[in-house]
Amino acid sequence: MSLAKYDKYNPSGLDYIENNPADWDVKRLKDLKSATYSSFVDGPFGSNLKTEHFVDNGEIYVIDSGFITSGLFYIHRDFKTITNAHFQTIKRSECKEGDLIIAKIGANFGMSAILPKLDKKSLVSGNTLKLTINKKLFFLKFIHYYFLSLKQNGQIDLLVKGSAQPALSMSTMFDLPFQIPPLFIQSAIATYLDSKISAIDRKVSLLEQKITHYQQLRKSLHNETVCRGLDKNVKLKDSGIDWIGRIPEHWVVKRGKDLFKEISKKGYSNEPLLAASQKMGVVLKTMLEQRSMEAQKDFENFKLVQVGDFVISLRSFEGGIETAYYKGIISPVYSVFSFLKKMDIDYFKHLFKSGFFILYLQSIITGIRDGQSIKFVEIQNTFFAIPPIEEQTAIANYLDEKTQKIDSIVSHIKAQIGTLKELRKTLINDVVTGKIKVSG
Repeated sequence: MSLAKYDKYNPSGLDYIENNPADWDVKRLKDLKSATYSSFVDGPFGSNLKTEHFVDNGEIYVIDSGFITSGLFYIHRDFKTITNAHFQTIKRSECKEGDLIIAKIGANFGMSAILPKLDKKSLVSGNTLKLTINKKLFFLKFIHYYFLSLKQNGQIDLLVKGSAQPALSMSTMFDLPFQIPPLFIQSAIATYLDSKISAIDRKVSLLEQKITHYQQLRKSLHNETVCRGLDKNVKLKDSGIDWIGRIPEHWVVKRGKDLFKEISKKGYSNEPLLAASQKMGVVLKTMLEQRSMEAQKDFENFKLVQVGDFVISLRSFEGGIETAYYKGIISPVYSVFSFLKKMDIDYFKHLFKSGFFILYLQSIITGIRDGQSIKFVEIQNTFFAIPPIEEQTAIANYLDEKTQKIDSIVSHIKAQIGTLKELRKTLINDVVTGKIKVSG
């Protein structure tokens, strides 16, 4: 069933929308703002608001763009605060309940949110703008939805050109066009969208909760199976390994030095370049579209990696012991290792990605700076619980099957979320631009 249209349309005169409902006007942002002092302002410039001005439990909140990147005002952390004395020197940037806060700088520039009632006075920071609209002529929620539409359809992006750090300026935004219906229609549109968008957001939230559930299930499955095996009735013994705990009686405990050997074969510059990815393992660099190392000429010093080898990535404390799926060469900053004797590669692939093992890695790098790789000697000194090879294979096959099913379910849920978010975007755009009729 097609959605209702307005009775008559006229040419809009705008590049991004051909027609306008006949009784709608086109206004510029400068027409929307209130006649009050500093109704459209940016935050304090540079030295007027620096780190040294922030104090604990100050009288004034500082509102930065981090609270509005989703299009809603989301208080996910404490506000930075300043003293009232300093606030008086930069008071032009004050913002109040019902003001529209707009991200000025960064990847989410142009996103906006309505400032809720807070328990302290506040002002916008240097990376945000504040717009106080004329509420006698314009309905706040409608203007907010229109701002979201302008960001979603790329119109706000057109205001910023050729900058590595995109930033909006007040001067470029003054003439930003808005299609404005009569005030009672603005109100009706805002009420309609509040209802529809809330319903979509609830569905998205429920689906995201399902993803969290399946991710926890996957994690629990990994931990339980790689450390306890498949037989739930097997007798257990204390492994003597803190990060594992009790293991099946017939499993053995071995140190890494008895299981693995480090490999550092160089001089294979004709082999393809590899890269380590937590999502994909060690794969051809071209598959990740990475080009950062291509200017480096000394490939003779790169290390040879065989299929089935393991690579300790630079983010190893996040679970970055990656399995190689291709033969090639990798940067000498990585450690490469393999088995001393026959083991099941896929079993260890799952073991290295288990939550227990990742937590163990995090515990042994306490005090090491963020980003530093664990050395192979740490793996050599680690104790592992080892099932017989046939059981390793059975565990790996079981986990492959179960995790692939879970991953497929999660992928399907993510696709549903993507569809709902696209519907959300389209609905906002079509309603605020008059493509879909909303009656007052």
